[in-house]
This record gives sequence, C-alpha cells and structure tokens, in this order.
Amino acid sequence: MDCEPPCLALTDCPDLGYVCNGTYCQFNACGPGTGNGSFNSFCDVTGTDDGTCVPFTLNGVTVGECYEGGTSTTDTAANMPNICVAGSICSSETDDSGECGEVCDPSKRRSCPEGLGCAVMVGDEITGGCFAPPPTSVCPKNE
Repeated sequence: MDCEPPCLALTDCPDLGYVCNGTYCQFNACGPGTGNGSFNSFCDVTGTDDGTCVPFTLNGVTVGECYEGGTSTTDTAANMPNICVAGSICSSETDDSGECGEVCDPSKRRSCPEGLGCAVMVGDEITGGCFAPPPTSVCPKNE
C-alpha cells in the first residue's frame, strides 16, 4: 500500500513538490543525475521550465525538489495562483505571505542582478533568493 495520496491529475497532489503519475502523487526530483533541471534553476513539472529546482540536504546528501511555479512575481499568498513564478523562491518558508525573488546559489558571487543580494533560504546554505538588502539602520553616536 502506498503512503502517497492517490491522484488522477496534478491538482490532486497537495504538495507543490510532487507530481501525479496517474495513480499517486510522487516526489518530483530535480538536479544532477535526474534529467530534470539544475539546482537553483528551472525544472519541469508538467511542461518545460515550469518549476523551480530547490536543493536541500537530506541525510548528508544534496537532493533537489522541483516545485510547481505559480503566477506571482511580487507577493505570495496561501492560494496557488499567488505562488512565485518558476525560477523564483518565496522569502517566507510558509508561502502564506512573502516576497518572490529569483533563485540563486549563495556560494557563487554575483549570481543576482545588480542591486540585489543572494539571501540564504530554506535554512540550508545551498539555496538562495535574490532580494534587496535590508535598509541600513543608523544608530546615534554614543557621545
């Protein structure tokens, strides 16, 4: 007996990192050795480059999960149409509110457009998102 939810279509799968194989929802792997995209880049869900390959470490091994892209380029909300577009990641791990930013590799310099920095995401040093740096606070001098 399978532990994954049964499905007939992608919309039957409750997790954005899973796809329907016609019988049940299965993990949508991506990255090296999968034939499905590269870490911190695009991957395939139902079409070409319609997902985001998010790497994470599992038992000391780096694996990638291909998350279905939505339609938002700015803010996210709890419903699917507002999830970040493919190639982007949400600044909030809960996806109920946050900002969308292009995925990047925190270990590579200059992996974001000018003026944006690659912020570490998902609590792992291998996934990043391009976001504007927080404003610098100015403290009064201690005189």
